[in-house]
Amino acid sequence: MKFNLFASETFLKHYMSDKQDGNLGFRTNALPQTVLENRRNLARKLNISLEQLVVMQQEHTANVRRVTVADKGKGALEKTTALAATDGLITDNPDVVLMAQGADCPLLLFFEPNRKVLGVAHSGWKGFKAGIISNILQKFVQEYGCDPAKIKVGITPSAEQCCYEVGPELIKVFSSFPQDLFINKNGKIFFDLKGAIQYQLLTLKVLPENIESIAVCTICDDNFFSYRREKENAGRFALLAWME
Repeated sequence: MKFNLFASETFLKHYMSDKQDGNLGFRTNALPQTVLENRRNLARKLNISLEQLVVMQQEHTANVRRVTVADKGKGALEKTTALAATDGLITDNPDVVLMAQGADCPLLLFFEPNRKVLGVAHSGWKGFKAGIISNILQKFVQEYGCDPAKIKVGITPSAEQCCYEVGPELIKVFSSFPQDLFINKNGKIFFDLKGAIQYQLLTLKVLPENIESIAVCTICDDNFFSYRREKENAGRFALLAWME
């Protein structure tokens, strides 16, 4: 495991893949048999069953699904069975492995250790603005009785402000956020999406000491797939999370 978020939580297991694990997403230009073999290899490496995976058809929505053992295997072997129009998953069941995919967008890990509730989310700027983070935290509170102050949140490698160039329209979209999240370099605007995510988490009563962010830029670091760098040829890395 390259990054160990919440190291003290020994019964929480998670893994962030990179290019060495191969493309894990059934993208348009990907060979399905290659993706499936990459997933099988990773499952063996992590000592989990591929049929435990629950995978989303991510569409930059704010939709969050609570999953149970009945959802095991959905999206694991092929794209068509993945949970449609979903960008967040939450469960308290140790028999499922949650999976989120990215290629620059932040992937988030949520964990409440007292009630043993786990969640993952895909949060590009569109899904973030639509409310994916507030929605998944609301699920923790409403469906499991969790206290936001006890929820831990980890943010994976993703596009960082050093490289994440955006258009001026995004300043208007995020006008209610601190404007130092935007910097101007040689007439170009760069956005700190991770910083915006952390700012919102704090407003939603997540404690600062419970937020961990991995400061690795997927656009800079060629160890990760990057849509900004590779365009349509970009594969997908994945965040997998489960409890033991």
